[in-house]
Amino acid sequence: MKKIVKILLTLIIIGIFLNITLSRYVEEKSDVSRRIGDKLNGGTMSTSEYAKILEVYEEYTDNLKSGDYEKAYSFLSYEYKQYKTYEDFLKEIKDFNYENIKIEEIIKRTEKMYSVIIDEDDIKKENLIIYNSETLKCFIVPEPFLEYNVLNKNLKKKNVEYEVIDTTNYIDKFVVNIKITNLSKKDSVCISKFEIINDDGKNISSNLEKLNLEPLEEKIVTVTFNTYIEFPNQIRISRLIEKKNLTESYLLDI
Repeated sequence: MKKIVKILLTLIIIGIFLNITLSRYVEEKSDVSRRIGDKLNGGTMSTSEYAKILEVYEEYTDNLKSGDYEKAYSFLSYEYKQYKTYEDFLKEIKDFNYENIKIEEIIKRTEKMYSVIIDEDDIKKENLIIYNSETLKCFIVPEPFLEYNVLNKNLKKKNVEYEVIDTTNYIDKFVVNIKITNLSKKDSVCISKFEIINDDGKNISSNLEKLNLEPLEEKIVTVTFNTYIEFPNQIRISRLIEKKNLTESYLLDI
């Protein structure tokens, strides 16, 4: 009987451990746009929120100060660890003296995301913390970064091939790398506009000027859009057809 009770207790403990591990895994890998909560709920934070963010950030920096970089890396969000390997992370932090940092400000950006503005010898840096007060889970991002996606999505229209290579989303900008190939042997191509489109249908234009390609020319361009915590789902590329004096637009999912 005692042996059976012991086995049952062991199974219960294992079950609790697996449940906690699975819960963290699911939350960590769920869509970051859901994990940060509504950006309309940014602004004022409670005393307990402030204390928790400060506690987590100080624990993170204590690991950096003591040289326990693997433990510090474990604090980082799933998206950031996909974007930066552990080796890349070490390169990023090697020139930053965490012994002398001071926290200048903590800003509540969204319902569950906070910016920690730090200063080290007049060098300012912004870190993000995603904190769920219900599950008490915290994830740190050492820069104002939301997510990175490799896409390699292609579209071929009228002798022009468009390939969206990847996208990088920051809290204040959205960056897209696009390869455009003019397949025509005699006609040049003019790309007149790039726009991204959000779930709510809002269009945001880039500041990139017109892009011209000679026959059979290929270009890889980096297109930057000024945003504020946006999660676009499409990019619209507009091409000027000079012979017909009209503009045609093509949509690609991102």
